[in-house]
Amino acid sequence: MVKPRPKTRIDFDDALNFVLNGNESDIEELSSDDELGEVEETDSDGIGFEPGSDCDKDDCEELGGGSVKDADTDELEEDDTASAIPKGHVKQHAFRWRKKDIPVTPGNFVMESEKLSQIKSPIDYFKLFWTDELNELIVEQTNLYSTQKRFTSINTNKSEIEQFIGMQLKMGIVQLPSYKLYWSQQMRYPPVADVMPIKRYEKLRSFVHFVDNATYDQKVTDKLFKIRPVIENVRQQCLKIIPEESHSIDEQIIPAKTKYSGIRQYNPKKPKKWGFKNLVRAGASGIMYDFYIYVGKLDDDDRATPYSQLEKSAQVVARLCEHLPMHANHKLYFDNWFTTLSLLIYLKRNGILSCGTIRPNRLHGCQLSSNKELKESGRGSVDFKSDMNSGLVVVKWMDNGPVHIASNYLAVQPLGSVQRWCQKEKHTIDVACPQLILHYNKGMGGVDLADMLIALYRIPIKAKRWYIKIFWHLVDICKTNAWLLYRRHCSILNIPKKQRLVFVDFIISVADALINAEKLVKFPSPGRPGRPKKGRKEEFLADPVAKRGKKATTPLPCDEARFDQLGHWPEPTNGKRQRCRYCSDGFSKIYCSKCKICLCLREGKNCFKDFHWR
Repeated sequence: MVKPRPKTRIDFDDALNFVLNGNESDIEELSSDDELGEVEETDSDGIGFEPGSDCDKDDCEELGGGSVKDADTDELEEDDTASAIPKGHVKQHAFRWRKKDIPVTPGNFVMESEKLSQIKSPIDYFKLFWTDELNELIVEQTNLYSTQKRFTSINTNKSEIEQFIGMQLKMGIVQLPSYKLYWSQQMRYPPVADVMPIKRYEKLRSFVHFVDNATYDQKVTDKLFKIRPVIENVRQQCLKIIPEESHSIDEQIIPAKTKYSGIRQYNPKKPKKWGFKNLVRAGASGIMYDFYIYVGKLDDDDRATPYSQLEKSAQVVARLCEHLPMHANHKLYFDNWFTTLSLLIYLKRNGILSCGTIRPNRLHGCQLSSNKELKESGRGSVDFKSDMNSGLVVVKWMDNGPVHIASNYLAVQPLGSVQRWCQKEKHTIDVACPQLILHYNKGMGGVDLADMLIALYRIPIKAKRWYIKIFWHLVDICKTNAWLLYRRHCSILNIPKKQRLVFVDFIISVADALINAEKLVKFPSPGRPGRPKKGRKEEFLADPVAKRGKKATTPLPCDEARFDQLGHWPEPTNGKRQRCRYCSDGFSKIYCSKCKICLCLREGKNCFKDFHWR
C-alpha cells in the first residue's frame, strides 16, 4: 500500500520568493499572471564575430529615414526566434514586464578636475600618447631585425625614428600616388624630401620592427604578436585620460588589403570593404579611451572574467568598460549588435548607466504593439514596458520605421520632439520622441567622429607586412587623441577659438617638432642624382620683399626647434637683402640654416641670438 504524500503548506513569504526569484517551473506553478514574461532557453551562443559571417550587424534590414544617429541601429524581422542568451544564464533573472514607466535614475555627473596653468605645445600632447620609451623600443627592434635579415644593422636612432614618423605625418596631409614622387624632380616636395635621402627612407620603411621574432612561442597563439607591444603601449596611454560623461562603443575599420594576416575582414556595406576590425570605446568628444583589435572568433582573451557568461557580443562592451570608473554616473551607448537585456543588467549592477537599440528577438517575452498597430497610430507613436525586477525599460517607437531601444536608467517621459520631413505637407514637422531616443542620438557617435578625423589625414602606406597598417593606424589614433585633448584643455582655459589650432595646423606643428627639434639639419650635396641642384637653398628662404614694410611670409618654426640651440648656423643669402623676421625695421643678408628665416646679424644688432634665446 502506497502511503499518501504529506501535504506541504506554503506561506505567503515563500510564495512571494518563488514568484520573484524562483525558476521557470516554480513561477509557472505559483503565478497565474498573464503578463509574466516567458523565458526561453536555446542552444544559441549569440551572434559573435566571425570573418566572412552573414551574421554581421550590418546585414540586418536597414531602418527607413534614419531614426537614430547611428546607421548600424538596424532591426531583424519580428518572426526571427533566434535567441542570443547562452544556456543557464537567463534563468538567473526572471523578467516581469508591466506597462509602467520607470523612474529616471539620477545621473548627476561630476568630471574629475584637471590642474592646468597653461596650454601645452602640440608635440607635448602627442608625446602623451606616443612616448619616448616606445620610440626606443622601435629603435632596438629595428636594428635587431635588420641584423637578422642582412647580418648588419642599419644603425638607426631615436631622432631618426622621430623624423621618419614626422615625414609620414606630412605625407598624410599632402598625399601623392607613390612615395617616390616626394623625391622626384617633377613632383619634389621639400618638407619631406629634405629630411633624409630616399634610400635611407626606404631602409627604415623596410626594416621598421617592433618585436623580436626569436621570442615567438607557438603555443601562445597571439595573432597580433608582431605589433602587440605598440598596441599595449598606446592603449595604456589612452586609458590615462580622465574620462568624460558620455561614452559610446562601436567598431572601427583599419583599411587594409594585405594578405596572410588571418584577421582581415570583408564587409561589402562599409566604405572600406577590406580591413581589420578595431573595437573602440570613445567619448562624445571623439577621444578614444580604450580599444582592442578583433583577431577572430576564438579571441585570445581567455581570462576568467565576471562577464564570461554574457553573450559574445555583450562581452565586447563589458571588456571595453573594465577601466571605466564604476558608480560615477558615466553614460554608455551602443547599437543593437551589442545590446542584450543581460548586458544592461550587468552594467547596472556595476554602476554604469547604459542605453542602446536592441533587436526584437532579444526581448525575452516583452510583448509590444505590432508594426501595423503603430503605423495606424501614426509617426511618433510609442509603446513600452518595464521589468519590475531589474528596472529595465524597453521602448518601441515608430519613426519612418520601427525602432526598439532599451535602457537601465532612462524613461519614456517626458516626451521630446525631433524634426522630420513630411512628404505630404512638403515641410518639416515635429514628431514626438521618447527621452531614450534623444539621449541616444546625443551620446552615440563618438567613434564615428574619431573615424572621420582619422580619415581626413590618414597616413598613406602600402606594405606587404600586414601589421605595418596597424602600426600607422596607431599613430593616427595618437595624433587625433592629442588634438582632441588639446581642444578640451583650450575650453577649460577659455582660450578664444580664433587662437586655437585647427587639426591640420596641429599635425603640421607635431611633424615639424619631430623632424627638427633637437636635430641637426643635413644639407644634401648638390649635383647628385635625385638631389636638389645648386641654388636649391634659395627656395626655402622668405620671398624677397619688393616694398619696404611688407610683412615676411615665412612661418615661424615651432618652439621646440627654435630654442633647441642645435644646428642653427648663419648662412649668406647670396647677396639678396630681405626683411628680418624678428625685428620690425631691419633688413639682412643672413639667414638661419635650420629655421630658414632672415635675421639681423651685425654690429650693434644681433637678432640672430635674440631669436634663438628663450
